[in-house]
Amino acid sequence: MGSLGGLDFAQKLGIPYMFNSPSLLFDLSGRHVTATLPAWGTGMARRMSLGDRLQNAISPRALSVFLTPAFIAMNKARREQGLEPFLAQDDVFHGARVLVNTAFGFEYPYGVNPLVEMTGPLLPPRVARALSAKRELVAAVGSGNATAAATAAAAAAGDGDYSPPSGGGSGAAGEGPMLPDDNGVIYVNLGRMPQLDKWQLVTILQALSSPSEAMCWGGGGAEDRLGRYRILWVLPKDQREQLLSALLPMPPPPSFRLKVLGGLPHLGSLVR
Repeated sequence: MGSLGGLDFAQKLGIPYMFNSPSLLFDLSGRHVTATLPAWGTGMARRMSLGDRLQNAISPRALSVFLTPAFIAMNKARREQGLEPFLAQDDVFHGARVLVNTAFGFEYPYGVNPLVEMTGPLLPPRVARALSAKRELVAAVGSGNATAAATAAAAAAGDGDYSPPSGGGSGAAGEGPMLPDDNGVIYVNLGRMPQLDKWQLVTILQALSSPSEAMCWGGGGAEDRLGRYRILWVLPKDQREQLLSALLPMPPPPSFRLKVLGGLPHLGSLVR
């Protein structure tokens, strides 16, 4: 809702604007919601019972009623600034360009307004360049090209002034830069809104497992040359129990730590 202050500011000065949504598309109108798709904020699975469908139909309207006092106060502030009040709550985003940053596949497929663009995650240029350089480093190490690997390693580290050593040649075997066995920690936190089915939880675990670990679960895992990551995955208690029961009689892979999503500052744990 912090975007609404920016919206008023832009409209007051006559500046073109667009909305950027880093999370699931928020639409008070519910125009894209059908009887078979969960409404925003309900956290329901795709397969809904009759009671779930009833709650799914009521939920957007109940949220609209809950937001009415704030909406009235917002319209009062707009009138004081000489701006046209909104006639309905869904007018806030009506006619606006909206960028949605959720990872592809996280949202259920549904029709959207032509002004809504599903961009996927937006990364700062420096991060995008580092990821690209990391891919080049992996390819160079795999091919045994030490000069290209050293150049890519420097680029991945953010050293734009690096120049490869003169003399060429691929160097003696084993002298090129090698990826560490432990590449760090991948932090996974989908929050409380997604209600993942058991097979989805297992699929995520398979995708993040090393090849030797993934063989136990029937997945392909990451490539060996990417090195090993440790995984800190925090998820609601019920979903953690679902995942553990799906893995029985096997325990989680040794590189995984499955923690219950709660008040614990997990980012602080990562720093330590």
